[in-house]
Amino acid sequence: MKEDEIPDMVAIAQSSPGVMAVNASIIIGYRVAGIRGALATVFGTVLPPMVILSVISVFYRQFRDNRIVALVFQVDIILIIISCGLIGGIWSRWEGRAKREVRK
Repeated sequence: MKEDEIPDMVAIAQSSPGVMAVNASIIIGYRVAGIRGALATVFGTVLPPMVILSVISVFYRQFRDNRIVALVFQVDIILIIISCGLIGGIWSRWEGRAKREVRK
């Protein structure tokens, strides 16, 4: 693989439907080792997060009725709402600045 091919691969991975990391791994794996390389990179990209989430879900089932765990998830929801508000505020400022720039 040459250095000048990488931007083209990234562009193809971004424009293809699906997760970009998986798309990029398919392209790179195929370029390096053909079909076997593409399959190996897909499994290498998808399998670790799948295993981690499966382990987390098993432990969550055991502790979901715990008061502390429930409180942590309630705090997470509050933080997500606050984050959305902050992002919305920043976006509206940027939009206001952009409109002023267009008027000039």
